Amino acid sequence: MTFYLKYRPQTAAGLDLHSVRQEFEAILASGRFAHAYLFAGPRGTGKTSAARILAKIVNCKRNEKASDSGKRLSEPCNVCVSCREITQGNALDLFEIDAASNRGIDDIRELRERIKLAPARSRFKVYIIDEVHMLTQEAFNALLKTLEEPPLHALFILCTTEPEKLPATVSSRCTRITFPKASVSEVVTSLTKGVRSEGLSVAPEVLQALAKNVDGSFRDGMKYLEQLSLRATGRRKRISLEDVQRVVGGGRQVSVRRLLTALSEHNTDQAFGELARVTEEEVSLENYAREILEMLRLLLLSELGVVKTEPIKGLDLASVRLLITLFARAAVSLRSAVVPQLPLELAVAEWLGSSSGKQTSEPAVAVGIKASASPADPQKQRDNAGGKVPGKPSSVTFKTVVERWTKVLDTLRPQNHSLEALLKAAKPLELEGDSLVVEVAYPFHKQQLELGRYKTMVEAAMAEVFSTPLILRYVLRKATPAISPAMRKHENISGAVEDEEIVRVAEEIFGGKET
Repeated sequence: MTFYLKYRPQTAAGLDLHSVRQEFEAILASGRFAHAYLFAGPRGTGKTSAARILAKIVNCKRNEKASDSGKRLSEPCNVCVSCREITQGNALDLFEIDAASNRGIDDIRELRERIKLAPARSRFKVYIIDEVHMLTQEAFNALLKTLEEPPLHALFILCTTEPEKLPATVSSRCTRITFPKASVSEVVTSLTKGVRSEGLSVAPEVLQALAKNVDGSFRDGMKYLEQLSLRATGRRKRISLEDVQRVVGGGRQVSVRRLLTALSEHNTDQAFGELARVTEEEVSLENYAREILEMLRLLLLSELGVVKTEPIKGLDLASVRLLITLFARAAVSLRSAVVPQLPLELAVAEWLGSSSGKQTSEPAVAVGIKASASPADPQKQRDNAGGKVPGKPSSVTFKTVVERWTKVLDTLRPQNHSLEALLKAAKPLELEGDSLVVEVAYPFHKQQLELGRYKTMVEAAMAEVFSTPLILRYVLRKATPAISPAMRKHENISGAVEDEEIVRVAEEIFGGKET
């Protein structure tokens, strides 16, 4: 059995997230529970484990009379038939449904028919629907009535990593428990259980290093611990910091700094050489990309005067922003890359071939990236036009941006329909150097489009379509002057078209109209 399943918590007190333990303690103390719960949080934070524990609590023999009288509920005994069956995964009255593969209306109709039947052995039928946001709109509509008026013997637990995708009509009928990313200390506590049970020898600083590189996921932590345990040979079964760095990829700050220094100097050989070394050492490239972004974040905050960190010569604020855009896109692509290192190599190649600097050696030319001229001396730029530094010249013209703007929308549509809908109601206004000004009609649209994740996606799409990185800036449309009655008819026609687009944007964001 894998470590994650082997050391899965079996009681509410055993849950590793402090905030979730408190929520369960409140349920036990009240002696009552809701008919439907929504467990929302990132992957690997224990949502399904907590759902199983709740199923045990409501069906444990200890609590048969407590829930009727409103007295305090007990922790699951893990001894009675119901608890043992849930632990073993063969309980007749516990139904775990993967919404990613059972997402249609027919699946939910079948659920509605089965739920009417009385439980086979336990007091309650418990339905755990994992990744519930994957259900179709028709399936949600079919589930809605059952959530609103469930049978007395039914309990629903909906689990999701993307609660914002749930219709408000569904989430409002559930009691929500939020599962945040685990802190480093919480991951260490979870890992310690496995270390002690397996008889491993792991120093506290090694556990800390491992916990820092799993992005708050208990499951990832246990997965890496299992990998490391297989490498632990000898009588002491010792796991060293070097083992963690080799398997997980953490603690690569020196390598990251070497890579960013090579990029700042536009040194192709050194940049690609550093990536090759990391790949050969079988480092987790996802964690390596995360460390790159963490260092770029510190450099960004340092440039803004928020924190102090050792700068990298040649990387100014604009350069750091561009690198964040490139490596953020690479980090997303790594999850599905056929050639593992290719997304990182593409990010490096795009930087070296961008208008922000010049290349010093040949490999980037081999992949079809043309070197650009070095920028003008910053001191000379400051001397121009009363000390104002002009924007960097862009290889794309505003006319090209306007003509190919629909290509940007087409690129974004498969990634995020809401974002594409918001941009369709906006339009490019002007190109100032490498900064594209986009005009939007409403403050709400501007607020949504300026969200960090949306801005990164749009800038990445533009870099793909225009083959050059551009920095986005959104402005609100200026108030239009009063129009003559002769133009009223034309205004009504164009206004109706725009209103239709606004309605589509609202429906994309808020999940459609209620019926």
